[in-house]
Amino acid sequence: MIYILDFDGVLFDDKRFKSDFRRVFGRHGVTHNAYEQTYRQAKEAKRGAYGIDTHLAVIHHIYPRVDISGLRRDLFVLAGHSRRYIFVDAKTFLVAAQKRGDKLFLLSTGDKLFQETKINASGIVPFLNNVFIATSSRKASLFAKIKKQAGRRETVFIDDKREVVDEIKKHNPNVRVVQMVRGAHVVKSDYVDTRIKNFIEFI
Repeated sequence: MIYILDFDGVLFDDKRFKSDFRRVFGRHGVTHNAYEQTYRQAKEAKRGAYGIDTHLAVIHHIYPRVDISGLRRDLFVLAGHSRRYIFVDAKTFLVAAQKRGDKLFLLSTGDKLFQETKINASGIVPFLNNVFIATSSRKASLFAKIKKQAGRRETVFIDDKREVVDEIKKHNPNVRVVQMVRGAHVVKSDYVDTRIKNFIEFI
């Protein structure tokens, strides 16, 4: 079996992480409203993608008194403690899948350096055959690359974002596409094969 897995919201508690991420900005004097405003501007500057250094540049431009180097350092310190945000059921699944001889690929999106830091510190890399990090617009093309490596083996794709699972299912009808729904904030897909709340049924 081949599993192609998303990171944030699937293996990693991004909701709790984002709350702590915002608190780091607060400790450096960036208010909640200032954070939200600069976050939106940073995403607009990168056409919808988030880049941590772009965000910090926006903050520095509007709030020049903020210690940007110290803020950046503390954000990466937080990312370096990502192991604490891995869901317990996700770790149990990874252990079980590795014992079965399944192949596990991580297909994540986000700021490349920051995402690599989170993933490498998470403790899950030894369970993975390969890690791919892409912008949202490239996720489908990287999926095709992984699928080609997998050959004819049965493939399961697991992601939480509706637009991602819908696109993968549309172009790969023979792949079992699963949406992870770990909370009411997840917009549900009508096209996936299965929706799950955790990894229990895959263990």
